[in-house]
Amino acid sequence: MQSDWLIERVSKKADSEFTINNVSLPFDLFSKIRSGSLSAEEVFAIENTEQRRVAYEKMDKTKIKELKGYKVLDEVKDDGCGNPMKIVSFEMKGYNSPFYFFNCFCASTKREYFVETRETECWAAKSASFGLSKGTEFEKEW
Repeated sequence: MQSDWLIERVSKKADSEFTINNVSLPFDLFSKIRSGSLSAEEVFAIENTEQRRVAYEKMDKTKIKELKGYKVLDEVKDDGCGNPMKIVSFEMKGYNSPFYFFNCFCASTKREYFVETRETECWAAKSASFGLSKGTEFEKEW
């Protein structure tokens, strides 16, 4: 990780180039991605697909909860570890179909995840996230 003062100094040079994961970015977008200051709505509004991908990869996924139209389609408790599981959805201007995410927590670390899915039920999404078919039964997790 480069220091802020060095990046700021380099940004003043005319031939400076800023990249994240080998994707060129204008300095202002580079700075916002790096600092985590973009909202989820701003990330999804980035027109350049590669720049949007990088911004999405770096974005704190819990920001998805702040989107207008965010709704919970299914919510259950994971009986394997007791953590909540949700299927959440939202629509974004400029996209033809709604986004669906499986919102879950790691059984051991308790870290929160948003896994993109096409499933509308938690158990089916959990199975699909492991490449398993619907109806898979899970044993106790830790």
